[in-house]
Amino acid sequence: MNLNPAYALVVPFSNVQKASTFGDASDVYTGFDLGITARLPRGGTAQGGFGIGHEVLDVCDVIGSANVSYAAVAGVLASSAGTVQPFGSVAGAGAAAYPSKLHCRVEPPFQPNIKGLFAYPLPWWGLRASMTLQNLTGPQILANYAINATNVATVTNLGRAVTGGAATAPLITPGSLFGDRITQIDARFGKGFKAGSSRINTYVDIFNLANSSAVLTQNNTYGPSWRTPTLILQGRLIKLGVQVDF
Repeated sequence: MNLNPAYALVVPFSNVQKASTFGDASDVYTGFDLGITARLPRGGTAQGGFGIGHEVLDVCDVIGSANVSYAAVAGVLASSAGTVQPFGSVAGAGAAAYPSKLHCRVEPPFQPNIKGLFAYPLPWWGLRASMTLQNLTGPQILANYAINATNVATVTNLGRAVTGGAATAPLITPGSLFGDRITQIDARFGKGFKAGSSRINTYVDIFNLANSSAVLTQNNTYGPSWRTPTLILQGRLIKLGVQVDF
């Protein structure tokens, strides 16, 4: 949608009304979570669980009568230190961002997130091993088509120059396509022993044990660089550490 310059000088005014006057808008998250903890022989521990859900945003009833402002919620797709939180404003970034009937209802599929933890004393040299596993939803795939004054096709179809700067048109329904799932495995091997009155713990941490190069974020602007990864899972990393308690 692009405003005709003839309406640019129209003086706006405020008229406060009940939201129900313009129709109904809904933003509903539905999900299920399951977690299990088990104690193993010789002091071992195992934990695991999964969560499955999706967020459905529907603003179809108010399109044409009101603009929808959407406040982001916790769980926005983002990456930090190799962790990914796929749920949240996937739907909000669709329906609310594009005020048209085309994408006014965004309903991503139910997708599971699986996490597990395992810790167990090994039968060799007093070693203790632990491991964590994450299998998460991949990044959302969008194809945002840039609309601006230099886009000949846009100017031709609109019949005039684009005003108000660049705009974006979605070529893929938000929340409908996602990249490959992200699997991350981290491990630790440690050994503790006494030295006089002190306690020394040594350990080896292995981040991204499988050396996965899963894509965390990508370029969603349609063009020559479309779907080019902008961030991938950090490669395998080994860290040695010593902790002394005295």
